[in-house]
Formats: sequence, structure tokens, C-alpha cells
Amino acid sequence: MPFFKQAMILAAGLGTRLQPLTFHLPKPLFPVLNIPLLYRLLYQLEEAGFKKIVINCFHLAHLVLEMVGSYKGRAEIVTLVEPSLLGTGGALKNAISHISKNKPLLVINGDVVTDLDLARVVNLHQHHGAKASLVVHKKEPWNNVAVMDENVLGFNYSGPDAMAFTGISVLEPAFIRT
Repeated sequence: MPFFKQAMILAAGLGTRLQPLTFHLPKPLFPVLNIPLLYRLLYQLEEAGFKKIVINCFHLAHLVLEMVGSYKGRAEIVTLVEPSLLGTGGALKNAISHISKNKPLLVINGDVVTDLDLARVVNLHQHHGAKASLVVHKKEPWNNVAVMDENVLGFNYSGPDAMAFTGISVLEPAFIRT
């Protein structure tokens, strides 16, 4: 691997769009072909060479902790239980002491199912020298990100060239600390 890769899985949300199912099971633990989404992400990140994975949790955190405790992977996994729902920015701030200060951080929502090469996502981010990169694609009706020449111009955009955020980003540590 060209460098130490680190990732954060955002797994704290309430999963309100899937209620009442999420009253008893957090969305990242929903099974896809009998395998929890979180297991799939952990395996996918490890296969892509990620050595450290931070997972935040809040809603039904004890179930996330139990699942992570039973996972038999190679990566170092740090699980952070939030005292209240912090949102993405709060979760990143809460994780600062657990991530490298000089390596990019791949951030992925805990309910993402993808076949993207996540190592390549980080490599492209580094190649472009960006402080933050978002993975976007066309997906009606969620297209609301304005993009021009590979640069995000804004959100809540409804033009014909709008893109949808996939829930995958890469952030430089300096970006997180600001």
C-alpha cells in the first residue's frame, strides 16, 4: 500500500426514514443478503488497504458495539459512542484524536452499499490536491449538488447538471480541524 489509509464510518444516525424498522435495529446493521451493512463496509475498507477505521455510534449504540466486537478483521477499529447526536461535523471533531494528523480520511455513511474502489477514491483525492473531495453521481431525485469542472460550487441546487452526494468523501486533517 502506498500509504497508511484511514476511514471513518458514520453510524450514529436515527434512521428516521426507515422507522419503524430502525426502532429496534440501527440502519448500518440492516442485512443485505444476510450480511449487515457495517460488516460489508468493514470488509470492503480492509480489502482496499485501510488500516484504521473509526466508527461513531449513538442510536442503539450497544448493538453497534456488539457487532463491531464480533467482527474478526485485520484493521484497527475504534468505536466512539456519542453522548448525543453530533451530526457529521461533530462526529469528525470528536474523532480528531483518533486519526492521523497528516493522512487523508475517507468518510463514508454507514448505510452505503457500493462497488467503488475506495482506495482509488483516496488516490484521486490526493492526485487533485484537494482539501476535501465528495463522491457524486447522477441520481434523481437527490441531485442537489452544483458541480463545475470537478469543483463543488454549492448545495440545494436544482439545475440540469446537478449531482447527488453518495455519502462518501475524503477529507484532509487540516480541513477537519478548521
